[in-house]
Amino acid sequence: MPMSTDTYRTEPYHAHRDYIILTDLLHWMRDALPLSEGPVLDFGCCDSPYRSLFEGREYHRADLPGTPEIDFEIAADESIASESGRYGTVLSTQVLEHVDRYREYLSEAHRLLYPGGRLFISTHGLFEEHGHPHDFRRWTLTALAADLRRAGFEIDRADKLTLGPRALLYMMGSHFWKVNASRKSLGGFLLSQVRAFIEKHPDRWNRFNDKHFGRFNFAADIEGNESLYIGVAVVARKP
Repeated sequence: MPMSTDTYRTEPYHAHRDYIILTDLLHWMRDALPLSEGPVLDFGCCDSPYRSLFEGREYHRADLPGTPEIDFEIAADESIASESGRYGTVLSTQVLEHVDRYREYLSEAHRLLYPGGRLFISTHGLFEEHGHPHDFRRWTLTALAADLRRAGFEIDRADKLTLGPRALLYMMGSHFWKVNASRKSLGGFLLSQVRAFIEKHPDRWNRFNDKHFGRFNFAADIEGNESLYIGVAVVARKP
C-alpha cells in the first residue's frame, strides 16, 4: 500500500489501543534526537511513521521487496545495495523482532554508517506476538546492548520503555477486553466492571495512566532495577 498519511505515531491520541507505548517511544525519540546527524536511512521503514522528525534531512527508505516508494530493497541476507559509510543515522523502530537474521541486519546497519554515525533502534521487551509477516523474538535491554556491541557498536544510551506501573496499566488496558470471567463471583464481577470501563473509556484509562505514571515512560536501567517494561531503545554509535 502507499505511504500512510496517518499521524497516530507522531501524534498519538488517547483512545488508541497502543497510545501508551506509542507516546513513550515518541518521547524517547525526541529526547534522543540531538544525537542524530547526517543522512538518514529508515531500515525496515514500512510507511516511515517518524520521517517528519527528520525534516530537512536526506532520507532514504529500505524495506522488503514489494514495499512501495522505497529507495532500497532488503535482500534475503539483510543487505541493501548502498555504499558503505553512507549514513550518519540509521533508524530501526519496532523492526528487529521481525528480522530472522538479526545479527546480519545489525552488521549491515554498522556497515552503512560512517564513523561516528549512530543507529537508533527500538524493539519489544514484553509485547504480544504480532507477525508482519513474522515475529521471531524479544529482547531484554542487556541482551540488545550485548548484540549491538558484538556487531561493532558502542552504546551511547540505552533505555527501557514503558516501565513498572505504567507497563502494568498498559497491559491491563490492552488485554482486559479479552477476559471473560463469570459475574457470579465477586472477582469475576469486579473484572467485568474493569473490562467494561476500559472498553468504553480507553481515553480516560490512558489519561489516568499519564497523570499518575507518566514519569515511567522511559529510563536508563540497563542493570535491571526495573524488571517490568514493554520496550527497549538504544542509540548505538559506530566508532
